[in-house]
Amino acid sequence: CNLGLALRNAGRPAEAEAELRATWQALQRVMGPRHPLALTIMQNLSLALASRAKSTGQSKSSCLAALQAAVLLAQEAVQGKQRMLGFEHFESLEALRDFGALQAELGRNAEAHRVWRQTLAGLQRSLGFQHPTTLA
Repeated sequence: CNLGLALRNAGRPAEAEAELRATWQALQRVMGPRHPLALTIMQNLSLALASRAKSTGQSKSSCLAALQAAVLLAQEAVQGKQRMLGFEHFESLEALRDFGALQAELGRNAEAHRVWRQTLAGLQRSLGFQHPTTLA
């Protein structure tokens, strides 16, 4: 999980995707597809897919299709975390924030803002108005 994120942050999205996909598949087999860690890997994989879509020289339609796949994966991660951990759990809200970012990548700005407002409201309720995460 951390290696996949490090690879993504280092600008190596194809390697990040491969690492995260292998980890995700292993976790699904061992712990089940709805285990919170498997859902976190799914969330991170969606971000890696989006990074890869933007970094390769794909056609606009291929890039758009890859971003849409990333959004669907992120949405599944959000729904899974909300079911397993609750709507106000920090990890659910973190996944929701990332889902909003992917919506923005697709140019769905109204949806992204709606999701981010929902995330902010949840963070304010669960962590408080002055928590560093809420303020960020």
